[in-house]
Amino acid sequence: MADSKITALTALTAADPVNDMFPVVDVSDTSMAASGTTKRISANNILSSSPTASGALTVTGLVTAGSATITGDLTVDTSTLKVDSTNNRVGILTATPGAPLDILANNLADAILIRGNDNANVRIRMVNSGAGGEEFALSAGIPSASNSSFVIRSVTAASNRYIINQTGEHAWATNAGTAMTLNSTGLGIGVSPGSAIGNLQVGGSANANLYTQQGTDTVRIGVRASGRTGILFDSSNATYTNRAWYLDNVGSSGSLIIGRQGLDVITFDNVGNVGVGVSTFGTSAAKVLGLANATAPSTSPAGMGQLYVESGALKFRGSSGTITTIAAA
Repeated sequence: MADSKITALTALTAADPVNDMFPVVDVSDTSMAASGTTKRISANNILSSSPTASGALTVTGLVTAGSATITGDLTVDTSTLKVDSTNNRVGILTATPGAPLDILANNLADAILIRGNDNANVRIRMVNSGAGGEEFALSAGIPSASNSSFVIRSVTAASNRYIINQTGEHAWATNAGTAMTLNSTGLGIGVSPGSAIGNLQVGGSANANLYTQQGTDTVRIGVRASGRTGILFDSSNATYTNRAWYLDNVGSSGSLIIGRQGLDVITFDNVGNVGVGVSTFGTSAAKVLGLANATAPSTSPAGMGQLYVESGALKFRGSSGTITTIAAA
């Protein structure tokens, strides 16, 4: 550009880093005087080793600025930090970020390190700002407590959903409280597992504590009535009170019962008595076979006989239909 005469020193309203000039003495050029030659330079000449006419700036020295606006890409040491203005992405240790924030850890021990300066929890919060969106937090330490647990917390519901503590115990929870706990003893669903009980423990107030289903076929294990725990085999998807076949343990007597639709069909008690349609066997009875009054058969299938009790008498019906009273009532 042509030489411009300095006519006044007024305030600069807009800086042009390429065309606004500063006078400087080039001491290495002694063509005009032994002390050097006066020349002109721009702001880009001072800060850049290779300024361009478009205003691109490569800073090779130390720059201190109150603020800066960059309209294009930003590159720091090739890949230490890369801002991709075309795709609106930021890369750390990668020059080609593939996500809004892309970190390439390489052989570093940590990709992200977040420090807290005390014993309180340190959190990362994730918010879905859409309609009905939830807010969650990842915490090192339970909110409002000081410990080394790792927590996933629903900020919206103010409830910890998952906790793993410093001993390695895992706990999953709902708004109603702890739903499942895994520790060195075992896995507890609705209960905290204890070594004296078993590795898998299921508790709670539901009739069926364990439940599997295929279509309308179900198998349920749990407490079905006061003093009774059992297994239900159901092919109609009925409720537990309108159950199909079941196998029950009666806690008060220690009996094992096979039944259907509320009727105890076969009972095995704790002294060896077996009952068909009955569950009591008389005073001092042990290893007794008890038969309830039956509905007398009207036909006899071929190749078999039928033993039953009618009005207290023990009877036998043969395959030809002959009925014999073995013992009177």
